[in-house]
Amino acid sequence: MNVATDSKKSHAVLVMQIMSLAVFLLLWEWASKTKTIDPLFIGQPSKIFAYLYQSVFVDQSLLKEAVRRDPSFARAMAYLAMVEADSPLLGAASVDSAMARSRATAARALALDSTVVEAYIAQSSVLSSNFTKLPEVLKPLERAVRMDSSNVDLLWIYGFALSQVGRVPEGIVQA
Repeated sequence: MNVATDSKKSHAVLVMQIMSLAVFLLLWEWASKTKTIDPLFIGQPSKIFAYLYQSVFVDQSLLKEAVRRDPSFARAMAYLAMVEADSPLLGAASVDSAMARSRATAARALALDSTVVEAYIAQSSVLSSNFTKLPEVLKPLERAVRMDSSNVDLLWIYGFALSQVGRVPEGIVQA
C-alpha cells in the first residue's frame, strides 16, 4: 500500500466531488444558453451526468469550449486547471504533462482575475501532486480564504489540506 498515492487519490476524489456540483451548475447554465447539450438529454439525468463526466473530467471539452468562446472567463479557466491537475488519476493524461498544463492554466486564470478563489484552489491542487511540498499547498488556499471566508467549497478543501499536513484540529474547524 502506498499511503502517499492513496492519500492523493482520496484527495482528488473528494475535490472532484466538491467541485463537480459547482462545475455542473456553471456548465449547465452555459451549455443550456449556448445549446451545447443535446436536447435529448433533458429529463434523462443519468445520460446528462455521463455526458458531463466525460466532457468535464475526462476530455475536458466543455471547459475548453467555454474558455475558447470567452478567453476572459477566469472561473472556467480555473476549473479547467483543477480538472487538468486531477486528470492523471482518471488515466486521461500523464502526470508531467497534466501538471504543466494545469500550472499554466491556473496562472492564466489568476492573471485574468486574481479575485477568483477557484484559481487558488487550482494552484493548490497542482502543488499537492508533489508530496514533498505539502505545506506549500496551504499558501494559495490561505490567500483565497482571506479573500472569501464564506466560500463553503474553499473552506472544505482548506480544512482537508490542513489535515493532510497534520493540522487536524484546525482542519476540522474549517471543514
